[in-house]
Amino acid sequence: MIENKNNQSKYLIIGIFILFVAIIIAILTVLALNSNPYKIYLNTFNQFFNNITIPTNNNYKMDMDLNINSQISDVPFNNLDLNLDLYYNKTNKTILTLDSKIDNKEFINIEGINNDQDTYFKLKDIYPKFLKITIPENKVNYDDLNYVLNSLKTAIINSLKEEYFSQETTSIIFEEKEIKVNKNILNLNKDNYLEITKNVINELNNPEFLNKLSILINEDYDTLKQNLEDYYNEIDSSDFTYEDTNIILYTKKYSNEIMQLEIIEGKEKLTISKKDSETFTFELLSEENLNGTIKFKDNEVNITLFYTEIEINLNLKITENIDIPDYDYSDYIDINDISEEDEYNILNKIYEKIIKLGLEMEM
Repeated sequence: MIENKNNQSKYLIIGIFILFVAIIIAILTVLALNSNPYKIYLNTFNQFFNNITIPTNNNYKMDMDLNINSQISDVPFNNLDLNLDLYYNKTNKTILTLDSKIDNKEFINIEGINNDQDTYFKLKDIYPKFLKITIPENKVNYDDLNYVLNSLKTAIINSLKEEYFSQETTSIIFEEKEIKVNKNILNLNKDNYLEITKNVINELNNPEFLNKLSILINEDYDTLKQNLEDYYNEIDSSDFTYEDTNIILYTKKYSNEIMQLEIIEGKEKLTISKKDSETFTFELLSEENLNGTIKFKDNEVNITLFYTEIEINLNLKITENIDIPDYDYSDYIDINDISEEDEYNILNKIYEKIIKLGLEMEM
């Protein structure tokens, strides 16, 4: 009886030991796979394409505020403010209002409605009627768009090889603290760039992809196919040159959260860094440097850009499932039927606004 209990204890200890070893092996395997730079890039590509927001069939509104301010005296549209409200609904009806100011003075204000092929717009304070323009129908098929994006993602992923990647351990500053990160490097030289690009072209050069893409971008199928084949032949020639490019992802150890992106080509370098949970900074070092911040919060994006002596602020906000306002555009005239006198008056009023603002423009 005692011997039987000893055997049970022995088997229990052995079982626990085997389980412990299995857990350790599993953890080490996960960590090894999780820290593999090739896998990290594949996951990043997948997340990037999966997070691209395609407009749904819901009603939505986009608010855009843009301000351009410059200390350069000869910039024509200094201290420009634009406010755009864009409404879209599932019947492909689009409504927009655009208000603009320069130095806090009213400039051009527009109301517009698009129903399928017909677009109506009014230049407020310039012409009393809506002007009608007929545009060839080119509705976006979101199934086709998703197919094109997924095909592009698959072609890129299938063209990458583990040998293109390397990894180092380093440190970066985040929220005023030094943190250890993995430096995951994709080195693109002439040889592997050609290999990747040729593989992508070969995978995308099929009738279904080209047909859907040609419809989406309103390009002739044969022209699109020829352009793709021409570029393949161009890079396949001995005259083709390519400057080595390094794409570097800095990721937290174990969690692989992306903290920083660098793209280095020759003397040019783009850096995008995570500042906090909502804010990213970016800097482009080239012949003319620029830098700024991008802030994400809920359905809102705020971008601030500094370029030489110019500051640009852009705010975008998306609101879904809202009511679309109605505009009465029954009082309209086809733009092809507008009289020469009215055309002259429209241009003259726009020119008068430009003169009042102290701007110059050739007409």
